[in-house]
Amino acid sequence: MSSRNQIVIITPFTLAGAMAPVTLAGALAQQNAEALAGIVMTQLVRPGSPVVYGGFTSNVDMKSGAPAFGTPEYMKTAIIGGQLARRYNVPYRTSGVSASNTVDAQAAYESVFSLWGTTMGGGNIIKHSAGWMEGGLVASFEKLVLDVDLLQMVSTDRSSTCLSAFAFMTYTSQDNLYIASHLQANATQFHKISLSDLQYQASGKVDGQIGWRGNPNLRIDEQDDHLRVVSSDYSAELPAHKLTILSQQETIHSLLSSFVQAFVPLIHFWVLSPYHQVLKPG
Repeated sequence: MSSRNQIVIITPFTLAGAMAPVTLAGALAQQNAEALAGIVMTQLVRPGSPVVYGGFTSNVDMKSGAPAFGTPEYMKTAIIGGQLARRYNVPYRTSGVSASNTVDAQAAYESVFSLWGTTMGGGNIIKHSAGWMEGGLVASFEKLVLDVDLLQMVSTDRSSTCLSAFAFMTYTSQDNLYIASHLQANATQFHKISLSDLQYQASGKVDGQIGWRGNPNLRIDEQDDHLRVVSSDYSAELPAHKLTILSQQETIHSLLSSFVQAFVPLIHFWVLSPYHQVLKPG
């Protein structure tokens, strides 16, 4: 498959106390060695071919020798497996599992343990996470419904946004964080981040620079989710100052209205409504 540039997932099946050392550290060392050996083989066949680091390390019942899944030991190995995958900068494959024989409290807590491990481990590919029972011997429709509900609770958007800019100032309202950075051509860009979930919300820009002679105090404010910015243009012989009101439209802060007052810096301002402003020169 690697020769055809197809993705290969290398997942050692290592059970502490059975085919791997009884300690978690020893079992994980064996998992890591086997996974890396498989990954190296794929790269020998075709350097750069896609490959995924897989982890499936758990323990066994030391009385019967039966595999145990969804245990605290499995949760720990799933988290550590994710750390190893990130160290090698490759995607991570893991599982949500259970060894219970029926849909009961044991099935619930084993599924929660395993899903917690896969979530905290940062799994990119999660197998066996819905309907898995008796260590994989049974697929239960009833447990499928419960597992899907659990998956919806722990699922998250793993996308991220990188801001490549020099942030010369920040402003925090009750609900949002605004990061300001200077742009070329005498403009300032703002990035809005929600404080409730730390998600990137929108970006926008205004003409001019923020701050009177480098002091940004009292030049930014938010009310009714409208960002109000006092900016200054020093490109001419005499500076010009502008109040700009930005309104979020999806992921863009668009211009709602602007007011220009030349020569005098606008240090304090109040907004009676999003469309009616009273300005007081400093």
